[in-house]
Amino acid sequence: MRFSLEWLRRYVPVDEPPRRLAERLTMAGLPVDQVEAPATIPATVVVAKILESRPHPNADRLSVCRVDAGQGELTIVCGAPNARAGLYSPLATVGTTLPNGMTVKEAKIRGEKSQGMLCAEDELGLGTDHDGIIELEPATPGTPVAEILGTGDTFFEIDVPSNRGDCLSHIGLAREIAALTGRALHLPTFTVSESGAPIASSFKVSVENPEDCPRFTAHLIRGVKVGPSPEWLVKALE
Repeated sequence: MRFSLEWLRRYVPVDEPPRRLAERLTMAGLPVDQVEAPATIPATVVVAKILESRPHPNADRLSVCRVDAGQGELTIVCGAPNARAGLYSPLATVGTTLPNGMTVKEAKIRGEKSQGMLCAEDELGLGTDHDGIIELEPATPGTPVAEILGTGDTFFEIDVPSNRGDCLSHIGLAREIAALTGRALHLPTFTVSESGAPIASSFKVSVENPEDCPRFTAHLIRGVKVGPSPEWLVKALE
């Protein structure tokens, strides 16, 4: 199972080096198969707002974007299907060397000038997704993307034994780390506010076998709207 160090730190203060923590977990019976170091996003990768996106006149699958990257407008040729006006996305400016070793240069692509590169996840070493450029929350153009996305996360691949189902979640593993290190465990708190007519007036729950299921509870939630999840939640689940 894959665990995020940043996510674990929400529940337990971990300050020892990731590889030392991996050794302690392994010796405690939770074998760590791999420690994946964070990607480093160059400071020259900045937030860009796409002001306009039009089809490339000489290529069906490319678009020509006019972007604001904080220091005047730039023209970027982009092949991402989600490039559109109003979108904020990471822009690797000319001269940037990406984690894969490629250096971004000003170029002409099918006759159109391109002054940088709008980036997908895999191009910044943040994941494997190459289906489109990263969609950021609105931010000031020119802001280094590392300030928004952080310096990256460390991931642990743990071979959780079959008898340790309690460690098949970030909170479960954080509880184990708290026990190993003597640190305090901080569990999230939440409150559920109830209002409106009694739930029994809307539907009824019947327990057919009280011996096997002595108690069953239900809540009714109204007014839920289906829509895109916020960026912090998308990143956490990814």
